[in-house]
Order: sequence, then structure tokens, then C-alpha cells
Amino acid sequence: MNRRETVLDPEQVLQTALELSNQDRCAEVAALLVRIIAEPWPIRSSGLFLGKAYDLACRAILASQGHSDQAKNTVRELCADSVRRYGRQPWTDLYEGALQHLAGEHDEAVQYYRAIKAETTTLLPMSNGYKTVLTLDETRKLAHDPVEGISRPSGHISFDDMAAAPGPVVAVVAADHAYLVRHGHSFFQSVQAHGGGITTHLHLVNPQPEDYAFISDGVRSGAWPPLNLSTEVYDGPDSQAYYASVRLLRAPVLLDFYERPLLISDIDSTYKDPILPFLPLVTSFDAGLFFKNNRHRYRAHPWQTIRAGSLMYAPTEAGRFFCNVVARLTMRTFDRYKGEDIWFIDQNMLYHAWLLSRIEQWDLQTADFACPLLVPVHRIGMTGFWLS
Repeated sequence: MNRRETVLDPEQVLQTALELSNQDRCAEVAALLVRIIAEPWPIRSSGLFLGKAYDLACRAILASQGHSDQAKNTVRELCADSVRRYGRQPWTDLYEGALQHLAGEHDEAVQYYRAIKAETTTLLPMSNGYKTVLTLDETRKLAHDPVEGISRPSGHISFDDMAAAPGPVVAVVAADHAYLVRHGHSFFQSVQAHGGGITTHLHLVNPQPEDYAFISDGVRSGAWPPLNLSTEVYDGPDSQAYYASVRLLRAPVLLDFYERPLLISDIDSTYKDPILPFLPLVTSFDAGLFFKNNRHRYRAHPWQTIRAGSLMYAPTEAGRFFCNVVARLTMRTFDRYKGEDIWFIDQNMLYHAWLLSRIEQWDLQTADFACPLLVPVHRIGMTGFWLS
């Protein structure tokens, strides 16, 4: 048994690297993994480890050096060295694509992402989004072509209980039974504490009989705010990915229904500070998006650019248009790739819609929730969205 086999445990190496990553210690992640992957690992028996190690190492290098030219060159050299040692692999295509994306060469990046022929287990789970990156021509067609229908959002949606009076803003979340039971109390309790009178809307997919009692108990106890409730049934493939995207699919209906700005977030999050005093700063825009920068530096790919856990749509002409484009892109892409274990489709489609708005020069006023110029919104309104 050689020294590497006695000293290095691949799973422990990755666990250590991921723990450092979660602590935002990306320079240490890069240093650890670059040293480890420099050793002569056998590709046949270590491919799964190498894929994740290269994936995380490249992300950490770019993050720790602020996507500098030096960082990009380092990643490029790592990919070239990997090709020399192991041949073309999913992780080299992944980061050749990332380098093209960071250079603003979107369609060139797509070709690398599509060259990846591997199960998701070969790469980090957070890299699954490569499956649903679209070319610009595909994005335009799916966003604008009225011939291609949207199967699910034109399906049946029931407004079961509309007890809450319309407020200045509507906080929207979506969930299935499991997420409602697991996260609903914390989320709605935080809205009750910090919402200051905003309307709260829950969209529930595949509701179970006990869900209604759970909601009623929360509202009657006074721990939750009054809720408006809509429901739908989904029995197709990739149900988890559908649940994760349904709030964007149903947003156009809710924006038309309420005629109020929508504050859309994940239900597995909580508000930590008062919301309403800072909303006028946001509602002067058509759309509010959380661009990953500063605290969220792992943004090497399209699906890592805009955080989908918190966003706003305003009922302006441009806001409605952007909201509808995101919904069309999301559903049409979901229909195209369903059954392929897709994930991060919500983040991908927000990015694609935003990119298209810039290329086509839409008259869209966008607030960057992570922009230093919006310190009050970022500090108070948005820190409430950090995952609890």
C-alpha cells in the first residue's frame, strides 16, 4: 500500500473542502484541492472523486481571486493539465464553459456545457444546472414565440381561500406538503413578526387534507398572518424541480390578480428585520434580483449568477413582461428537459431572461438586491432572506 492510499481518504478530503467552502474560506479550499489533485490518481477508480475535486477547486480559485485574469489562467491550466493526464472529462468541459461564460461568450459556453456526458454524481450537485443552459437563439424563441404553448401554467389553479385583505405588497411562497410542514411555521411566523401588514400568499402543490388544518391552526393562533391560498396538482416527472420553480410559473397570474408588487421567496427561509419600511426603495423598479457578488462569490456559471430565493416583480408594463418571460422560459425549458434529473432551472431562467433583457435592450429597471448602492435594502430587507 503506497503513501497516498494510507494518508488520503477522498471522501474526507471532499468533506473538509466543503466545510471550508461553507465557511467562505475559498482560498483554503483552493489550496487544499490543488495540492491533492496534483497527485497521480487513477481515473478508473477515482473518477467520481476527481470530478468533484476539480469542480470545487476551480470554483474556489475563481471565488478566492475575484474572477481575476490570474484566477482564470490558473483554472485554464488546471483543465489543460487534466486533459493531458485523463483526457477530456466532464469537469474540464464544465470549466471551459465557465471561462467562456465569464468572458461574456454565452453561446460558446453552452457548447461546452452540452458536451458534458456524465451523470450528476461525477460533478458537484450544485453543477447540475449545466443541463438547462440555453443558447441565445433558443432563449429568444422560448421567450417570445407564441406558438409554443406552456402546458402547466395554463393548467388549473384554484384559489381556495382569499381571506387576507390586499396590502401594499404581496409576499409569495410556494411549497408541497413536506416543505409546508417542515418550514411553514418558521417562515410565516417571521412574516407575522416583520411584515407590517403586507399580504401573504401561499401556493400549495398537491395539497394533503391535513395541510388545511395546519394552515388554519397557524393563522388562528395568531403566530401566522392571514393567508391567501392557491393550489394545484402536479403528477409529472422531476417533481422536486417543479416544486422549486412553481413560484415563478404562477407569478404572472398572481401579479395580475393582486395588481401589487410581489415579494417572492423560498419558504425555507425567514425574515429577520422589518420589511415594509424599505419596500418603497425596491418598488420603484420593475424587477428586483439578487445578483451573487461579495458574500456569494461562487458564481462561475449562469445558474450561479442570480439567486432565485428572493426577488420582486412590480405590476408595471416592464415588470409584467419580465415576469411572463421568466415563466415562459421556465416552463418550456422544464418541458424540454423533464425526466433528466434537472435542477437550478429557476436560477438559470432568471439569468437567461435578464441576459436577454440586456441584449435586446428592454426598458427594464432592475434593482440589484446585493448592490452596495442599496445598502438599506441589502442590510435590512434582504438579510432576512438568508437561509435559516
